[in-house]
Amino acid sequence: ITKAVNALSAKMEIGAPMVCSYLLGFPDHYTNISFKKFYWTAYVKYIESTCSGSMTVTPASANDVVVDRAPDANERVVIGRSGSELVPLNKINDYVYRPVRYEHYSLYDYLIQTDVVKHRRSRSATTIDDTPDDGDDGDAVGDDIYHSFLPGHPLRHTHVVVDVDRAKQYVLHFLGKPLPRHDKGDRESYCQSMLTFFNPGGWHTGSDLKTVEQNWESVFNQTVFSTDHVRVMANMNVLYECRDARDDFAA
Repeated sequence: ITKAVNALSAKMEIGAPMVCSYLLGFPDHYTNISFKKFYWTAYVKYIESTCSGSMTVTPASANDVVVDRAPDANERVVIGRSGSELVPLNKINDYVYRPVRYEHYSLYDYLIQTDVVKHRRSRSATTIDDTPDDGDDGDAVGDDIYHSFLPGHPLRHTHVVVDVDRAKQYVLHFLGKPLPRHDKGDRESYCQSMLTFFNPGGWHTGSDLKTVEQNWESVFNQTVFSTDHVRVMANMNVLYECRDARDDFAA
């Protein structure tokens, strides 16, 4: 009852400018930054499962990839429509089956620099059908260049990948449990997460990052990350450092 009363009390008074903005369809806030939701734990779990052998990705032909995964009773699947068929929607597939153009993109770079949109054919748009054996994307003529997912993606025929303008690249909003720390807690978990986000050259499965015999820390220490990625990793720990400073001051 208290929660209901508080929720209603907060909406008792609404200013005229707010009402007008709502009726005119204006946004409730303005910013020069676009955020993209990033449920990062799903990607880390995928990497963990493909490292342990419960999921494998093997080529079925020169231009195809087949994912064979052990079923998970706790997995939740979102269903979408592709033509007349119902298909499972999974954001991880957008990266695993990314177009050849983005083959060497890290997960972080791919998410901030691209968008997945529904394919609308027009005279001013050119679709590039990326396949694993294409050595060159070729020259496209038109205002927009669309890149097709690799064979195996359930939405390959209805959705495409487009580049985001450099000045409008996304800022990732990490959702889920708190990110691991580099100075405290489980070091293996931290190294695994950072390699999942920033591994140079990207990945398709966990076996692209390490072998079963290796541990995550050794692979992390041997990896040479770009300067931008090192800066982002350092910034991820700023919130924890601020909280530590607050606690030290209070003590």
